[in-house]
Amino acid sequence: MRPLPPRAAALAALLAGSGLLLATPAPAVAAPACGPQLGAADGFTEFVLGDTDRFGESEGAVAAGGDADFTRGFSIAGRPAPTDSVPEDTTLVVGGTLRNGAAGSSTFTVLERGTAVYGGLDGRPPVVKAGLEATEGGSPVDFPAEFRSLRALSERLDALPARGSVARTTNDGATVVRLLGEDEDLNVFPVSASRLESAQKVLIVVPEGATTVVNVSGPVYENGPARVETSTGEDGDGRRAAGRLLWNFPDATTVTQPADAHWPGSVLAPHAAVELDPDGRVTGTVVAASLTGKGSDTLRAPFTGCLDTPLTPPDGGTGTAGEDDAAAGGDGAGLHLRALLFATLGALAAGAAALWAGAGRGRGRDRERPGTGHLDVTADGGRG
Repeated sequence: MRPLPPRAAALAALLAGSGLLLATPAPAVAAPACGPQLGAADGFTEFVLGDTDRFGESEGAVAAGGDADFTRGFSIAGRPAPTDSVPEDTTLVVGGTLRNGAAGSSTFTVLERGTAVYGGLDGRPPVVKAGLEATEGGSPVDFPAEFRSLRALSERLDALPARGSVARTTNDGATVVRLLGEDEDLNVFPVSASRLESAQKVLIVVPEGATTVVNVSGPVYENGPARVETSTGEDGDGRRAAGRLLWNFPDATTVTQPADAHWPGSVLAPHAAVELDPDGRVTGTVVAASLTGKGSDTLRAPFTGCLDTPLTPPDGGTGTAGEDDAAAGGDGAGLHLRALLFATLGALAAGAAALWAGAGRGRGRDRERPGTGHLDVTADGGRG
């Protein structure tokens, strides 16, 4: 076998040493298979640590660790959910006293399916369909333990690095907060409550099937936008997209739904008194310290997103957005890796040129000036 010419040998040695010429891209790592992410709350549409005061409808199961005032009529568990993780198909759990309409009243609690258990009863028993029962007894849910886990989860999500941009724009005279993410697994948007409250609409644009977490900072959230739109996975009433969207309120003690608002996605507000608008609705699970919803509806869309996807801050920091919310991280990691790759290739090219020229001089042929190269790479982490 003929030996390689000096130039070729030098170039081959350089490239082989770098491992770039022979390397093949690593196969994409599939997103981890995620089970229930919200603990026992995954089986309920309303999951409350303390008291709840409700009338209207909840399509899923309802659980409250304190008292429940349903005296004006409340319909529960009307949407079939064979995969619910509620213990023994208990679709109503009240740790304290269930206050229901008086005997003969036209307003009362109706369980469309499942069974009910409550610590005490004030008024008539709830109407239970399908031959099941409602009984007094101990709660099958350990509310203090579940809320310790939920509060820890809320803090952990709040500490995630940003993945996506948060921008405020104007469209036809209306202020729009746009959340734009490109990660196919998990997009994270840190945004202040005041920023959301300043808008008439929130628009969320992420890849179809991606999980989205919106970390809303601030102790009080009220008078926010009535319209929240998602761009992907809609199936009629938007349950598919709503099932992978989580609104996290780690600091809030008060969360008030705006008038006539429809919130797609689950609400994680484990420290907050949450008040739903009488004409509003939520498509997802509501987790709250206490809950008031006089006339509002909660539609069943269990959270099916995956919160265990690891994220690395592109700049080694927390990755959270500033108050201007002009950009909350973008695709910083991808840009950083591309910049590193281009810089490495540029260095290799310059080294290869120098070796090529040096090999030529060593042979005494065609003296060449060392080649010079310049590659201008700008890595923008999306934090403009």
